[in-house]
Amino acid sequence: MSHLVADDILDVLLEIRRRFTLNGPSTDTVELRRDVVRHIAQRELDAKRFRNFVSARNSIEDGCSRRLGGFEIAVFDRLVEEWLNGRPDALRAAITANAATDGQRRRISEILGSADYQPAVSVADELEPNRPERIKTTISRIARDTNRSKLVKVIHNYECQICGYALSLQDGSRYAEGHHIQHLGSPHDGPDELDNILCVCPNHHVACDLGAIRLVMEELRHADGHELDRRYIDYHNSKIYPGNRRWQENTPSP
Repeated sequence: MSHLVADDILDVLLEIRRRFTLNGPSTDTVELRRDVVRHIAQRELDAKRFRNFVSARNSIEDGCSRRLGGFEIAVFDRLVEEWLNGRPDALRAAITANAATDGQRRRISEILGSADYQPAVSVADELEPNRPERIKTTISRIARDTNRSKLVKVIHNYECQICGYALSLQDGSRYAEGHHIQHLGSPHDGPDELDNILCVCPNHHVACDLGAIRLVMEELRHADGHELDRRYIDYHNSKIYPGNRRWQENTPSP
């Protein structure tokens, strides 16, 4: 199924941002989205683009979920909540990947902000006496917590696809990690695509990285909007998991 961004979705996000700015962070995200969808649906009905209000509302909600990313509307609500709390990357990944025109991409950038922006880091020009000397260095590395990885975590509501555990933090948020099944970078050179990413707890992330466990597609937890490619599961089991087993076999017993 191909997914596309409808202009109505961008109108929904723009109106959500406007109302959130007016009402502040105490706004309930789900109720805010529902009110905005009703508002946009009535506008579309008044423009005679739909025969009745229910079909207009359902079409807009479907555009925010199934037609956008193949997921439930609850996932869209979580994406919006992350965005309103200063974490727009997952929502940006979902929408930008399915934008059909340059005009839509420009609107996405205007609504969510540019992904290219990085806040400047200021460093004191003068260092205190007896402090180690500091030098500026440039490091090139693969960014593993990518926007697609963040999207996968939101789709799964930060629940590990292997064990179902979600780490709860003191502020009430959840924490999980994105694991590229066929690892990024040499020697594996896996792709940064949704079907190569697992949402996992920290323990299972380490276990997958080290090849300590075998992955079974049928035993993994699945969610609408996120389909894994069996090729990457097979790659892990044939290239990464056996490598750990050979290492264990060659390690002397204490």
